[in-house]
Amino acid sequence: LYDVYAREQDLDGLRGEDISGRGDSCAVRFGVAARGERSKTGPDQGAVVDDPVLSRILIEAKSRLTPSEKVFPFSPAYLRGHWARVLEKIGFGRVPLHSLRHSKPSREALRKTRSLEDIRRRGRWNQMKSAKVQ
Repeated sequence: LYDVYAREQDLDGLRGEDISGRGDSCAVRFGVAARGERSKTGPDQGAVVDDPVLSRILIEAKSRLTPSEKVFPFSPAYLRGHWARVLEKIGFGRVPLHSLRHSKPSREALRKTRSLEDIRRRGRWNQMKSAKVQ
């Protein structure tokens, strides 16, 4: 979620065939139209993975999956439940899992490591107001 500004449904649909790249660099596809999927902002979306460690993990995962096999073989509800339990266990309180989608864009905007327009495009937000820092 964090690195590619992904939504839960983006990760839920991610399959082995949606990962491309090698070494420390990869990209992921979301809402693949050929499978009848679409992301909230439309079909055939994607993002380049910034973190080289995450890229290596995803590329290794792809090598162990069939093209149609899910990268994350569990439901978004299952993931949200575990997220809530971990936060409770460490005494962090309630933080929606979806907040991870907005954490890195906020950090990049505040540190000025990406322009707001680049953040909007990477986050697949249709309107600039969705990417503005309040």
